[in-house]
Amino acid sequence: MKKSITRSIVSLLTVTLILAFIPKSSLAEGEETAYPLWVGETQVTSSNSSGEGWSYEGNSTQGTLKLTGIQLYSHSVQGENGYRYGIYAGYGLSLTIQLEGNNAVADGTMDTAIYSDGDIRICGTGAFLQTMANVTAIEARSLEITGVRLQCSTFNEGTVMKAAEMNIKNANISSVGSYAETGIHCTGDMSIEESVIFSGGEHTGIYVGGKLDISGDSNVAAHADEDSSTDMAIFAGTIDMHDLIITEPKRSHICEEGEGKSIYDEIFEELAKYVVIELPPIPLYVNGAQITRKYKANAEEGWSYEGDENGGTLKLTNATITNPYYNIAKARYEGCIQNENIGSSFALVIELEGTNTVGNDQSLYGIAYIWDLTIKGEGKLIVAGGNTGILGSKLIIENGADVEAGANDIAVSTGTLEIKDSSVSAQANGAGINVGSKLSISGKSHVLASVSGTGESDHALWFSELELSGVEISNPVNFHTESFHSHQTICPEGSNEAAKTVVFDYIYVPVYSVQEENGGTYVLGSNATHTITIKRDEDDQTCFDHFNNSEDGVTLDGIKLVRDVDYSAQSGSTVITLQAQTLEKLRAGEHAIVVNFDDGKAETKLTVKAKNVPNIPDTADRGY
Repeated sequence: MKKSITRSIVSLLTVTLILAFIPKSSLAEGEETAYPLWVGETQVTSSNSSGEGWSYEGNSTQGTLKLTGIQLYSHSVQGENGYRYGIYAGYGLSLTIQLEGNNAVADGTMDTAIYSDGDIRICGTGAFLQTMANVTAIEARSLEITGVRLQCSTFNEGTVMKAAEMNIKNANISSVGSYAETGIHCTGDMSIEESVIFSGGEHTGIYVGGKLDISGDSNVAAHADEDSSTDMAIFAGTIDMHDLIITEPKRSHICEEGEGKSIYDEIFEELAKYVVIELPPIPLYVNGAQITRKYKANAEEGWSYEGDENGGTLKLTNATITNPYYNIAKARYEGCIQNENIGSSFALVIELEGTNTVGNDQSLYGIAYIWDLTIKGEGKLIVAGGNTGILGSKLIIENGADVEAGANDIAVSTGTLEIKDSSVSAQANGAGINVGSKLSISGKSHVLASVSGTGESDHALWFSELELSGVEISNPVNFHTESFHSHQTICPEGSNEAAKTVVFDYIYVPVYSVQEENGGTYVLGSNATHTITIKRDEDDQTCFDHFNNSEDGVTLDGIKLVRDVDYSAQSGSTVITLQAQTLEKLRAGEHAIVVNFDDGKAETKLTVKAKNVPNIPDTADRGY
């Protein structure tokens, strides 16, 4: 009996416990469940989960609040602490806020725009959220922000964004308060990846109690409005910037500050009040604007850049770039401080397509301060400057480039200049080409250097060493080299004054190629003619004239043949027809034929075969 009563009590308790854990909705169908989430003055429930510009999917412990163009002004909920909130997530709710379009949770009557006792994840793709409140814009235990744009601001003392942990990725965030003590306050670790952050407060821009980790193509700017010795742009327990660097202040280092790290401004000798951390900037300006990782092309101006802070290729496609100061130039200043070492290892290739104009006589320089510059491509570059057209240290012009440089003072001024298979015209008032060290010209190049000035110091060309390969000076015809201002220049014969015009032309050595009928084979007894066509690699229309001007004509095995007897010759390149009576006198085997021109020759072999000779295997094939 006692065992039966005991079993009954246990069964009753079991049923009671099961009923206690069954959701109310399953106990009474249609009964409403309230969630610890308020949007404005509205508490979200199982039967009231959407409003103007918002909707909720989830339960009491986790869910997604979709903001689709919400404009929440002057509607807030009052918490037990008396504070008013725009969006409030209570304890135990892990909330995802998914953004679409432009959204706002902003009003001066709110103490906090978005608040959670738990975790908040804000996500979206390029969507925007404005949060504005009296004390704090966003506060949560942990905060994850991905793929969105946030504009956070406050009016009174406090913190604009606050969390114990923060993870920000592919986001663009502005967190600035009018009187806020701190722009971003994270008591634990904070990571920033591939994001743009601008944060400011009166005393601290960004405060991180643990590790501040900044990576990828991020740009983080922080500032403190006050300027006391304890005010600082950034404070963190530790700072890891990976490949990024501090670009503001221009001279700075990470220093010990209390139990953490801060940024020290070496110029003002104090904790930095404004700090920018980003990837090393690209030290190149085009049309007065610095190239960045976000600004690497301008279709209207006709240019694009592929590369990084160490160098790359600037492609000009029918470009027009005209600026009063620097059209294409390497950075030289850090703030207002000149630093020639900026980008000292930066190497630039300018690739030409079409006709391109860089600078004019109103510009200070056309191309300047790029110490390792290569100009190439089969396009044309017209570059000019009021002072100098091209100013650099190492300049290479190659691969068929056509460069016209002009200036009021010096057309081209560089440490070394190498011109290969290209055309260069450098004309100015004072100096055409100044090369501090070695000038090298090779290949199929044409170079003109000239000045319009007539003074003794005006000169077409100035160098320390001259190296020519396949190139010769064609103007002046007769010349000599003279010492000139600790360097060398070209002077006309009979004068010690620097030449005002110097022209280099490549020494053309024509190449004659041979095309033969029948694969260069003649069969005895065929009584046929044999035709050889010779082409000239350049100016082929003059090929026959160069043959007619030759005294040696055509030779066969070293013996000069008689024209119009042994062979005939006609134009169309140059067409030589060997007559049958001459060919029939030859023995079977190979014979050397040379067609001579007044500036070269074409050589070939003629294989003569006996008529109807069977293919007889050699002795090895016969088994001897």
